[in-house]
Amino acid sequence: MKNKLIFSAINPYLQDNIIKPTESLIRGQEYVSWGDNNQYPMYLNGLYESVPTLQTLINGTADYVCGNDTTTKLTIPQAKLKSIIRAMALQYTLYGGYYINVLRNKLGQVADIVVLDARKVRTNDDNTTFWYSNDFANNKSYGRIKAFRLPAFNKETNDPSSIYYVKSDAFKVYPKPIYASAVVACEIERQIDKYQLNNIENGLASNVIINFNNGVPTDEMKEEIERNLNDKFAGADNAGRFMVSFNESKETEVTVTPIEVDNFNDKYNAIAQRSRQQIFTAFRANPNLFGINTENNGFSQENFKDAFELFNTTVVMPIQRTITTAVSDIF
Repeated sequence: MKNKLIFSAINPYLQDNIIKPTESLIRGQEYVSWGDNNQYPMYLNGLYESVPTLQTLINGTADYVCGNDTTTKLTIPQAKLKSIIRAMALQYTLYGGYYINVLRNKLGQVADIVVLDARKVRTNDDNTTFWYSNDFANNKSYGRIKAFRLPAFNKETNDPSSIYYVKSDAFKVYPKPIYASAVVACEIERQIDKYQLNNIENGLASNVIINFNNGVPTDEMKEEIERNLNDKFAGADNAGRFMVSFNESKETEVTVTPIEVDNFNDKYNAIAQRSRQQIFTAFRANPNLFGINTENNGFSQENFKDAFELFNTTVVMPIQRTITTAVSDIF
């Protein structure tokens, strides 16, 4: 079996592995599933943790939303208020919305608010009831999920615990983030990083074909030769090592054949650059606003001011308005 190699095409990565923001209600399930297999927010969080450009934009946008300081007439400690606002800004930028758990005391007064992790919250189709569970993030089946049921926030009731919900799309059950149109670009950047890492870890295995021209050894010898090559020449730690081959004659020498790809690095650099540009375009942001210098070295202070004014008007201020509205409604 080891002597018979069969080459076949695998399923396209983008088709099989990108989670789509579908909304579906399964029979017997009270809440609406968020994405394929109820995994859309977990997928977005995975992109956030592994795509540097996306993480920079999300963190930077949250920083802009929070600003330098916050003014309020509420009696909430300043440090706690800053933490709440930061969580709201980060959740909105990452997921397109946020869930606030409103807690009341025995007198019916708002005693505390907690920004929940969107990965752990689901809702029904009209957003009147919510379910909170760690099991959502752990991808458990519906029958195994243990969730707390909570009502939607209502000023006229004194529910001890309720959910105030903010979302970017009023016509959908769940929100979509500002970068939803650039998810493929985020995935491309992630896969390029994985490819480069694997290329380093696997060393010459992915770049050359080594031919031994003195007969076909046994399976055990093949495995031993493969292990020796991997141990000695593959991986970043073995970079720069040279190979010595002892042969009986010129006809039986080991041949190493490079696998050449025209302009390989240039193509990948161009793809990576285009992907980053698409992500910034989705955010309607200029890279210079996030400390990333562009090829245009003539980016002046005036250009920065104009770029920030546009980003502030189209992205930052709308998120700030959702936060001030939410806090005003709750208190």
